Amino acid sequence: MSACTAIRKPLSSPPTAFVAVYESEVGIKDRHQQKIHLQQTFESDGNGHMRWSNNQVPPRQWQFRNYKNQSMYAVNDPQKIFYLLPAPLGGVFLIDEPSAVAAASPSLKCNIRLVGTEIMDGHTCKHYIGSLQHPLEDERTPFDVWYSDELHCAIKTQGLARDAHLISYKQVPRSLIEIPKNYRAVDVYTFNKASGDPK
Repeated sequence: MSACTAIRKPLSSPPTAFVAVYESEVGIKDRHQQKIHLQQTFESDGNGHMRWSNNQVPPRQWQFRNYKNQSMYAVNDPQKIFYLLPAPLGGVFLIDEPSAVAAASPSLKCNIRLVGTEIMDGHTCKHYIGSLQHPLEDERTPFDVWYSDELHCAIKTQGLARDAHLISYKQVPRSLIEIPKNYRAVDVYTFNKASGDPK
């Protein structure tokens, strides 16, 4: 099992434009005692940019990932503001191939290996197994990822905080994803306050 090196390698962006939607079951229930399902949507423009949103954050807030300069921003559309996330662009196992995540995010202390290929939902997938350790946690977290080279994203993950499964995927031509030019940059305190988060 090869460990991630201390040298951070830039991530490569998906080469195609697509919209991928994943569903996960969150380990909490709503006021009706129904389990909450998290849906995450990733939109790639095929030109080095990604829009990432989910149904648990306030409406019209999202994250902008710029693979070209390896940066990530939080964006609030109603307030027309954004801020640069302090950490450099780290990998997302649902979109970025696990071996690339390991190289791009040495702080996660990943151990990962490719164990073979499997058919998952009709797609040939690379099956990766491994473990990681967040800098603020004492224990390692084991995980499995089934990654499709054809779709340039994962079909399924297990063990990464919550299991996730691809429920919708479309390759669609789309315009460049970017933060609108009339949005202004703010600090994290101003952003959270405008978003209704007192922290």
